[in-house]
Amino acid sequence: MSLDNLQLMKESEGVYRTTTSVSVISQEHLALIKREAESVSRKRARICLHPTNDSPLHEMFIALSGQGYVKPHKHLKKSESFHLVEGDIAVILFDDNGHVTQSIRLSTLNTRYYRLEAGTFHTIVVLSELAVIHEVTDGPFVASETEYADFAPDEGSPDVGVYLDSFVEAANGVTNLT
Repeated sequence: MSLDNLQLMKESEGVYRTTTSVSVISQEHLALIKREAESVSRKRARICLHPTNDSPLHEMFIALSGQGYVKPHKHLKKSESFHLVEGDIAVILFDDNGHVTQSIRLSTLNTRYYRLEAGTFHTIVVLSELAVIHEVTDGPFVASETEYADFAPDEGSPDVGVYLDSFVEAANGVTNLT
């Protein structure tokens, strides 16, 4: 199916945006971002449902490959929430020194939703081959309002694999919010 038929435009590698004022996400949309997440360098792809990065509310469907890495970061002025659509992930929370303070497992078999207020370092560890989340956060997007953790390797670093492996055991023994 073409991007026109899906009412999408491609903004960059792994980033699509809806082209209409009414957004509908179908299995075809999810299949597109899942395929792209497996093939792009960052191992994730998204469909932005908000019209621009300046929009006051940002909603995205994001596919994440189990081979990818999201560097721990914190949002200085905004909250975020994830609703798990497909797969199995752990959201790992850190203090400012890089110590794990909590891990929250999201699975289609159990807990499917989490919300985090501003100011906490966090990352996502994909425990399945692929995962899809629906993320909601405040806009507008301002890159300088995201702080990346100095305690974690950068994306593309040869240390990423060892760093991620250190969370798999923790993620498999996680506690869920109740």
